[in-house]
Amino acid sequence: MTAADGVFGHLAARAAEGRLAVLVGAGLSMGAGYPGWGRLFAPLGQALGPAAGGAPLPDDLPALAEAYEAEYGRNSLISHLRRELRRSLACTEAHRALAATGLKEILTTNYDVLLEEALQDVAGPVDVVVRDSDLAYTAPARPRLVKMCGDVLNPETLTVTRRDFAVYGAVKPRLAEYVRGLLETHELLVLGAGPSDPEFNMLWDLATAGLGEHKPVGWVLTADVSPLQQRVALTRGLRTLPLDVTEDGVTRALARWLDGLSAAHA
Repeated sequence: MTAADGVFGHLAARAAEGRLAVLVGAGLSMGAGYPGWGRLFAPLGQALGPAAGGAPLPDDLPALAEAYEAEYGRNSLISHLRRELRRSLACTEAHRALAATGLKEILTTNYDVLLEEALQDVAGPVDVVVRDSDLAYTAPARPRLVKMCGDVLNPETLTVTRRDFAVYGAVKPRLAEYVRGLLETHELLVLGAGPSDPEFNMLWDLATAGLGEHKPVGWVLTADVSPLQQRVALTRGLRTLPLDVTEDGVTRALARWLDGLSAAHA
């Protein structure tokens, strides 16, 4: 048995125990045709011109959004996101495969509605949480989708700029508390996000602050990570898992991996 097989068995056991949560990043939505963070934010840099300082690095994207907001206003920033992310696109086989795993605790940094559509189609009713008050209307028997960065259909809930992330715990205290509590008892499988994803990194640090050596293990399934990124991720409690995309694209490879997880903990 390889090390990868051992980790897969470990995650399947956690899933069977109800102690595996999932965090979904932009990679799944990109498979459906939505832009990734870089392409989504690129027009903001173009609008700012030389003031943007050239092509932004991934960690600069929330700061770029903040600079754009300062120049053109919050309405213009959110309107751009809504134009890009309210297009009607179909969920992918990876979305459906995730819904079929039966996992109950799903977090996402994505603004679009593909995950809830897939969960509804495959697993039935789902509790979607975008505000603190939504937590009061969830049921243990139903899948729970926590949209940590908000929902494109509810513009007042969106977390976009660096300041939005800085005040997250004050603006959404119950959501932050809920995620912290979840990660005290669950290991986290990360799909469609990686060690270079600024939104994921900020929220991971927020959710695990104060846990020190007791912080949970986060497993990042990725097809593209450098040795340096692996080492940095490890210092933050994140292990990277290789996703083999040699036979198929990323979306199909994710779906196949998730189908295997479903079979392993059935």
